[in-house]
Amino acid sequence: MEVSDQIIKVLDNLGQKFGLAVDWTQSNIMPYIQQLGQRIVNYELWTSVVWIILSLILLVVSLIFFTKSIKVLKKDENDEGWFVLACISCAGIIISIIAIVFQTFDIITCLTLPEKIWMNYIQDYIQK
Repeated sequence: MEVSDQIIKVLDNLGQKFGLAVDWTQSNIMPYIQQLGQRIVNYELWTSVVWIILSLILLVVSLIFFTKSIKVLKKDENDEGWFVLACISCAGIIISIIAIVFQTFDIITCLTLPEKIWMNYIQDYIQK
């Protein structure tokens, strides 16, 4: 099987996922491929936005619990429950910041290099 056949198979499967039926005998196939590519980029963009929103919620909640637990720990050093909550809140803060940074870079890539998103998606699909 040639590489072009593999690419056509991948694009057929992607088209099915996104609700596109592609007739490879048509001479105007480029609009279909461009539409499919744009849908892939939009999907990546909006999933990154959702992850940033969820990470921001986690960040705010973690900060609230962290400040509250620190206040309690300053008054009573022997309270282990609040210490555990402070540690979990720290982990939530770190995880949310890392997620926000990575998703921000994904959004920048979607807006500046949509072809990179297409290629990554196709490569991931071929490897499966």
